[in-house]
Amino acid sequence: MAFYNSTPFAALNHNNLYLQNPLIHPLNLRSFSHHHHHRFSTITKYVNSSKAKSINQTVSNSVPENDFMLKNVVTILHSLDLTNPDECVQSYALILRNCRKIHNLQLGLQVHGRMIVSGVELCEFLGSQLLEFYCKVCCIDGTRKLFDKMTERNVFSWTSVIGLYCELGDYEETINLFYLMIDEGVRPDHFVFPKVFKACAQLKDYRAGKDVYDYMMTIGFEGNNCVKRSFLDMFIKCGRMDIARRLFDQMSSNDVIMWNMMVSGYVSKRDFKRAFRYVEQMRLKGVMPDRVTWNTILSGYAQVGQFKEAAKYFSEMGGFGELEPNIVSWTALITGNLQNGYPFQALNIFRKMVTKGVKPNSTTISSVISACANLSLKKHGKEIHGYCIKTEELDSSLFVSNSLIDFYSKCQNALLNMAMVRLL
Repeated sequence: MAFYNSTPFAALNHNNLYLQNPLIHPLNLRSFSHHHHHRFSTITKYVNSSKAKSINQTVSNSVPENDFMLKNVVTILHSLDLTNPDECVQSYALILRNCRKIHNLQLGLQVHGRMIVSGVELCEFLGSQLLEFYCKVCCIDGTRKLFDKMTERNVFSWTSVIGLYCELGDYEETINLFYLMIDEGVRPDHFVFPKVFKACAQLKDYRAGKDVYDYMMTIGFEGNNCVKRSFLDMFIKCGRMDIARRLFDQMSSNDVIMWNMMVSGYVSKRDFKRAFRYVEQMRLKGVMPDRVTWNTILSGYAQVGQFKEAAKYFSEMGGFGELEPNIVSWTALITGNLQNGYPFQALNIFRKMVTKGVKPNSTTISSVISACANLSLKKHGKEIHGYCIKTEELDSSLFVSNSLIDFYSKCQNALLNMAMVRLL
């Protein structure tokens, strides 16, 4: 196995391999290691054990628990027996896992630098652990440089990198990496396929999704429910309900999530007849429709302006397994009325919702603010703005902020227009 001799991906050198923290200053550690000959083969005793927690609690409440973890990590780095490869691999792997837990990029970079300076062999297992660390802290440059230079890349390495690009929204590179993985002869598992199908769905790339699905079938990989949901979702989002229906009917067992996906697919195409057909089939198969099922149908009717049907399912929801309308149900009616040009009705529904004690979310508030803007209800809009300020999750919502900017802009324009009319 080859040694990893390149430099780490930050300005690291032998003199700055330690955090600038008074608890773990390099001089303190040298003094510590000279006067204490007790060696620790792994950091499990100090980082993962209940003893470590009790020590942290008794020493000082003013010092964060992470500081003690960092001190133990650096201590163990000094006590490693470099002549014992297995011990080094175990210890470094545990250190990297804990760097992931505390999401500490700086410490992880220094640990990586220490590995290089010490000449630690980057075997397949340790390489995967290091790569997983870079992925978890979303260090895209570090991840890719390490990955491209790895001499041994197993399915776990590929899964980590593909997952990072998918999480960051680089769906084209997610698919490209999948093809590179296949070319390298690595067999994907049930963690890889959902990420690739998600990328295809987000790009609406039916052809790429079909290629991935066909490849999955050629290697005899059926996958679990998570994989089945992912390719079913991909075909639905790509608009291929014909393929989704055929694959769904071929599945031996379908859970309520997959049934709801089919219902949602047909509702999105405004094919309510087929959507209800699947609802009936759910019951016949012994799968009870849940709140998501009815909210999907209710929302579909509201979006196309069929408020009579939407109101029917809203009021009768309690009869479907004793389900009460939730914030999604109320928001569907409010948004539907607004989108179809009925802002006054949207505000009336919002008042009823508040009276019922249902707490609004950012989507609800954005719709209500837009309704106030359309009706030039400056006073009401300001009241809702005040409510948002008092509610942290709403005050920090970009969606809500954009609606408020639009509201004040429209109200200001309305006042200017009125002033111009009076002048004329």
